[in-house]
Amino acid sequence: MQDDSLGPKDKIILDPVLKSAKMQLSMTQTMASAAGRSMSIKPEVIRPVGETELLITWSDGHRSLYHFGHLRFYCACAGCVDEITGRRKLKSQEVPENIRLLKMEEVGHYALKFHWSDGHQTGIYSYEYLRSLCRCRCCHTYQGDANGES
Repeated sequence: MQDDSLGPKDKIILDPVLKSAKMQLSMTQTMASAAGRSMSIKPEVIRPVGETELLITWSDGHRSLYHFGHLRFYCACAGCVDEITGRRKLKSQEVPENIRLLKMEEVGHYALKFHWSDGHQTGIYSYEYLRSLCRCRCCHTYQGDANGES
């Protein structure tokens, strides 16, 4: 059972990076707008859970628990997804089972950047994208299996 009593000591302070990511922000805002969703939902608390998961408590109170392997696999950078076709180049079996999150940084006021133990660190995960990767029943049902998983 998870502990719901998160306090200030549990919050990870993120370092700002990549301030010139206007194109990514614009694209994220356009996609969110097209989907009829607001960009106002942001992480309030971000903390690792054990050695393999990340817990995000969102501004609307929702809590998302992400396995590191799931986050690494869904990296949307040009190295992991073909820029022209949109097809995923990274195969699930290429993500190490023991993948670890080494570092995390805030990108502007709209995304996170992860540094993984396999050396990968080029992906930018917008808050909207991170929220869409939530695999809880509530989000999974709402998304209508948007991530192609059951």
